[in-house]
Parts: sequence; structure tokens; C-alpha cells
Amino acid sequence: MIHSILRLRWFALIVVAGFLAGCSAPTPTPMPLPPPMQPNTPLPPPPQPNTPLPPPTPGPTIQPTAQNAAFKFVRTVKITPDENFDNASLGYIHYVPATDRFVVILGPNISKPYPLTYSSEKCNGKGALYKEYTTDMQPTGKFGFLSCFAADFTSFMLGNNLYLLGMAAGPQWIGWRLEEFDAATWQRKAHVDIPLDQGNAYEADGGPTISFVNGMIDAVGQFLYRDQGMEISPSGTHHHFFTPDLQFSSKLIIKPPETPSHVPEGSELQESNGDILMFEATKNLSGDMIVLRFDKNWHYLSEKKIRDRAFFPTGSLSFGGRYYVAFMDNSLYDEKSQDHPIF
Repeated sequence: MIHSILRLRWFALIVVAGFLAGCSAPTPTPMPLPPPMQPNTPLPPPPQPNTPLPPPTPGPTIQPTAQNAAFKFVRTVKITPDENFDNASLGYIHYVPATDRFVVILGPNISKPYPLTYSSEKCNGKGALYKEYTTDMQPTGKFGFLSCFAADFTSFMLGNNLYLLGMAAGPQWIGWRLEEFDAATWQRKAHVDIPLDQGNAYEADGGPTISFVNGMIDAVGQFLYRDQGMEISPSGTHHHFFTPDLQFSSKLIIKPPETPSHVPEGSELQESNGDILMFEATKNLSGDMIVLRFDKNWHYLSEKKIRDRAFFPTGSLSFGGRYYVAFMDNSLYDEKSQDHPIF
């Protein structure tokens, strides 16, 4: 079922390097996916862009205290609240080469309908919002709604194209909608609906993640089994592969015995010297962060724990021989407490 509330996520960073390799295991068997729904016919030209607003005052600049640290804190910039939006969750940040701008993707609660950037359709209550900033994080006043997701969604940048993957549904299906946008003009280039298996072999729609591996867009979610309609222990991940212009390629289920881990929702993929790294947690809320290594044909190679008390990786990249992963820190979570966990 589509969740009614977006979950607020806080991120920390960890540097990951030097993963171990092990023995091979059987190749997971790709499974056919019903053809996605055809994209809509081209939409009429978009309305005029937003009139730039007076930029909010950025936070004070703070001088770094550790000059030799890997990261140097520069300033804090308030994204919300502002003149238009009281709040927002998620908070993905991307760089757009064509405009030399940063773009922040948010999921705000809104009190009035907003039109999408490419049509007259309006979002009510919630939606996927972009806000543009200069490279020193000064607001430009440019913003707009890209999609009317009412629950979990994520974003990914490839060149000047922004991809959104979020929970969606139709009259006869539950699953995801995958959309591609030109981040220089904010026109939607393509979109496709992904119906998910909602039987006892259950492809969960919550917490979708998106990566680019083997030249393909990989839309990833949690795979598990259900007994009499109730979800039981997590078993693995389901993967739906598309070309960069959103043509369906194939589908893959990864679960034991192909991999020994029973992973919860939330995973991030990263290529590494011809292999594929999958950052996962061993358990929701109270789990540990692990990395699974596969070869390019999805043969399982190895598993390694990289941090205690961490889960739900939400982004990864490599630079200078190191790997950087954003995740939720659950070191303060008390599994016995009835209170909401503190991260």
C-alpha cells in the first residue's frame, strides 16, 4: 500500500575502501516483467517559469576548525522554511553541468495546488519539488514541481538528466513511476510505469532506490514473501533495468542462496573496477551496514560489514579511490523502547 506520510531521513557520511572478494555463486535468473505502460503523448508547451523570488538570507559563514580534515564545513543554508514552503522531507542534491547550478529535490507538504513544470496538472498536498542554487549555495529563486508523488520517491542525476522514481498506482496495479527530466529546462523527456508483483512473492514499493550500473538505470526495491497477507522476513532485492531513455531491458530478483544476506528496504549500488557494490543493512532500525560485491553478471562474490548500527543507505559515489555512502545512523536507537527512534 502506498504510504500516506513521507519519512524524514537524516544522513551521515562514511568513507569506505578496500573491500574483500570471495567465491562465486550461481547466477540469479532474470525474470520477465509485463511491458510497462506506454508513455503519454507529448504534452503542450509548459507555462511561463516562476518569477524569481527575493532570495532568503543564507546562514552565517563559519570558518572550518580542522584545516587538515577530509571535509571542511563552510556554511549552512536553510532550504525550508521559506516564503513558499513551511517544511520538506528527503533532500537530494545534484549538480547540473548545463546550468552550473545545484538542484535540491524535496518532498514538501503544500497548502495550495501547484502546477507541474511541463503541464497544467497540479499537485495537491504533496509532490516532488526542485529548488535551484548557485554553486556556492546561494538561492536563485527558481523552483517548480516535477511530479505528484504522495509518498516515497528518490532521484538520480546522469549528465544533465534527472531521474525520479516514486511510489505510484493505477486502476489495476501498484508499483512505481520512473520519470526522466531535462534539468536545464525542466521538461519531462520520458516516463514509464512499473507494476510490481503484489502476490506472496512480494516486490515492495516502499523505499525505492535508483542507480546506474552496467550502462542501465537500475530501479531497486525490497523483495520478500508474505504469509496470509502479512509481510515476513526480508529476503532480497528486486531490480528493474531500463536504458537511459527508459526503454525496459530486464528484471532480476536477488535473494538467498544467490546472496547470504536477508536485506531490508533501502540499497545503493556503485560500480567498482568492473564489479558491482551493493550497500545494504542487515536489519531495519537496529541493523549494521554491509557491502555486497557482485561481478558485472551479478555473480555474488563477497560480503563485508563496514559499520555497526547503520541502515538505509541513500546515496553513494566514488572519488580518488574512496567510496562515500550516505545512510541513517541508528546508534541511539533503543530496540526495546516504544518511543520513536532517534537517529
